[in-house]
Amino acid sequence: MLDNTQDVVLGLKNVIDFVYALQPNQKCHDMKSEYVYCADLTGCGLGLTARAWEYQVCTDVPLQASSTGVQDMFFNQKYTIDDISNVCVNKYGVKPSVDNFALYHGNTDLAKITNHMILTNGALDPWGPGGYSSDLSDTILYWEVQSGAHHLELRQDDSRDPDDVKQVRNEIEQTIGKWLGVL
Repeated sequence: MLDNTQDVVLGLKNVIDFVYALQPNQKCHDMKSEYVYCADLTGCGLGLTARAWEYQVCTDVPLQASSTGVQDMFFNQKYTIDDISNVCVNKYGVKPSVDNFALYHGNTDLAKITNHMILTNGALDPWGPGGYSSDLSDTILYWEVQSGAHHLELRQDDSRDPDDVKQVRNEIEQTIGKWLGVL
């Protein structure tokens, strides 16, 4: 979508509209008025899935990141482990441990503790460099999605999805179907 426009700002708006399903008559998002303060700097949103993610941030994946509003798309906000802890203790009565993530996920060889897993990574996802980049075994598979951003291949089908995103969704479905013996 960015490649198909001369106006980079309009192209970025089109990407955001696509990801967040803005209606044609709706204006741009306003981070300050729509932001949901939670244990995740980017805002957790509303509903059960948002609360589940926030709880996971509070227990397993404390994401310490700050924003400046200059070098990123968020407003200026300091976000330390103490800030995250305050949200987590007040909301869930748990305190995140920065050591847990490395302990449970750090240098673990996934092939020794699990199997039948599909790891995907959108090439346009800013978190991508922190993910896996190859198959880990015959049953722990990795696919990079060239036109994918953060979890796009895991979202519901949309007619505007790039072809490679649709293809990876189909490959995921086929692979899981074979593993379950239904295909």
